[in-house]
Amino acid sequence: MASPRAKATETDEIASPGVALVDTILAAIDNLKSEFSTTFDGLFTAIENVKRDVSDCVERVAQAEMRISTTEDSVITLQTKVQSLEGKNKDLEEKILDLEARSRHSNLRLLNLPEGAEGEDACTFLESWIVEALELAPLRAKVTMERAHRIGRKTDTNSSSRMLIIKFLNYRDKEVVVRAAKLKGQILYKNHYLRLYQDMAAGVHKKQKEDSDMA
Repeated sequence: MASPRAKATETDEIASPGVALVDTILAAIDNLKSEFSTTFDGLFTAIENVKRDVSDCVERVAQAEMRISTTEDSVITLQTKVQSLEGKNKDLEEKILDLEARSRHSNLRLLNLPEGAEGEDACTFLESWIVEALELAPLRAKVTMERAHRIGRKTDTNSSSRMLIIKFLNYRDKEVVVRAAKLKGQILYKNHYLRLYQDMAAGVHKKQKEDSDMA
């Protein structure tokens, strides 16, 4: 019969493999926990980084939208100012055209009068010649001109005579001359056919043509 001590030794020897297995399992669990902890820490860090990046992107988008909104407001303001300036510019152009038209209201243009025919005093020559050429003597004693001058520089290569601008002192004198020229039809000066017509600014002529095309 075995002694109690011998029995205890046999029990310990039988229990030892079971204890070792438990220790191994516990050690494995601890390793898994450590690995999971490390993995989760990495995931949490990555998630925080992503959240921070998303937050930065959201803030940048908000700032960009604010800048775009500010730019759009500025563009609208500028467009309004441009429209206002265009309107004012158009008004000024019309006023300038009106002033220019008024300044030429008493003017006529004379074409094809030979160079030098008017001599040194164009006004004196024209006041006499127009009355004679248009047969105004029976109707009027005198036609008075404020000034008369040729347009452009005189050169030796000019193949044709320069245009003459005539400004009448009295607008009514100009109207009388215009009517007489229409009745006369052909105006002659030493076998040269001359033409008389209203002196008109280019802008006024363009506007009249546009109005005529629209009519």
